[in-house]
Amino acid sequence: RASTFNTCQHQPLPLMHGKPLEFHIDKNARPHAVYTPASVPIHWQEKVQADLARDVALGVLEKVEENTPVTWCHRMVICRKHNGDPRRTVDLQPLNDASVRQCHPTLPPLQAAMTVPHDTKKSCLDAWNGYHSVEI
Repeated sequence: RASTFNTCQHQPLPLMHGKPLEFHIDKNARPHAVYTPASVPIHWQEKVQADLARDVALGVLEKVEENTPVTWCHRMVICRKHNGDPRRTVDLQPLNDASVRQCHPTLPPLQAAMTVPHDTKKSCLDAWNGYHSVEI
């Protein structure tokens, strides 16, 4: 299938240009770490393990050796996609609670849409794993 983006699963994803993403954490926040692994339903275990191995190969994830001390570690949560495959997500609620909010004023969607000139076309591109290309 044709794509604007590199969708090859056999080579590392290229990083986006620019400054790395910075998390703004309250200096008085207490670090939160989860030490028990997430439970994965038996019928998804092979697929989840394969997806984790793929993301390590792509450079999205980094394997952490056993007995490595951690201060912030969040739980992986597995939920069902609309097609029945597993979707891996991360419960970042403790990080959200410790984050210092930033202000990003934007126009409401209707006003933003009204700024598009008449007789122009709009393209929407879905960046395959695009958020994985942002350096942290």
